[in-house]
Amino acid sequence: MPIKPRNAPDYYCANCDLQFWQSLWRRLLGLKPPPFAPCPKCGRIAGPLTY
Repeated sequence: MPIKPRNAPDYYCANCDLQFWQSLWRRLLGLKPPPFAPCPKCGRIAGPLTY
């Protein structure tokens, strides 16, 4: 399995084609991204971006 690049997005929304990261506070605390997250653009559930 390929390794994710350091600054690559965490999620991908198939509805609006947006790639985005987990929230800043979670990244600053070093927490793993949850399996799904709401899209900031359209509000639908986005899945993890796979490499």
